[in-house]
Amino acid sequence: MDEFISFLIYSQFRSPIFDFFSLIFDIFLSSALILAFLFVYWFVKDDSRGFFAFVGFLFNNMIVFILKLFFMRPRPLYGASDFFYSFPSAHSANAFFLAVIFSYYYPKKRVYAYLLAFFVAFSRVYNGTHYLYDILVGSVLGFFFGIFCLKYKYKFDKLYNYVENN
Repeated sequence: MDEFISFLIYSQFRSPIFDFFSLIFDIFLSSALILAFLFVYWFVKDDSRGFFAFVGFLFNNMIVFILKLFFMRPRPLYGASDFFYSFPSAHSANAFFLAVIFSYYYPKKRVYAYLLAFFVAFSRVYNGTHYLYDILVGSVLGFFFGIFCLKYKYKFDKLYNYVENN
């Protein structure tokens, strides 16, 4: 069922505007680029928020990577030829993880963070690199991992203080 719906989205909902934004999301919201940004932010701002997001983002990616190796679901054949497994979507997990963290620090901008996360997840099906279940599970995983990290933020703060003082 998710394969059919995913193919419908990929084949029937084409738009130059969506094409442009999905390409932007694919390039600028890749894990490596976000990690680099968070790393630089942490050092330039010398701020525990950057450290918190950086370490949480690393763990979020490790969880997704392990799940990809466990489920080994191939990517859709009709979409872009990414070389790694499809389930769950790392872009979706990362987008929703960062939306939760961003919303914690900037509650007035919460709606924008979740809208961006939704469009990042949607773009993965739109580009044909994921099935619908991939982005749904990735989104839920990232969201709840963000909540989990916020619940244990005090542990991150202790780690941050240790790293900064040693």
